[in-house]
Amino acid sequence: MNFVAVTKEVEMGQLIYGEMTMSPLPVDAAYQFYIIDPTSESTCRLKIENYLEARALLKKIATRLFVRKLFGKNTQQAIDNLYRFVEQKNGE
Repeated sequence: MNFVAVTKEVEMGQLIYGEMTMSPLPVDAAYQFYIIDPTSESTCRLKIENYLEARALLKKIATRLFVRKLFGKNTQQAIDNLYRFVEQKNGE
């Protein structure tokens, strides 16, 4: 997939990274934002927001029935893997 970096407004002190792609089927565009919110000197909270854009009726139906769940599942799996990686690096 080809990603383009995008942004949106967030609260003061938060960091954001966003990406958009127009290549996943059956949607017209998919946006994913990673928002990092510091909670202390050494910790932060990561929030991920996914937005799917579908213009045609059939794409909208497919997005509601299948794609949202798949996107959510893949995002959760990626976060779990990232957490395990960080935990492993902290243990070294």
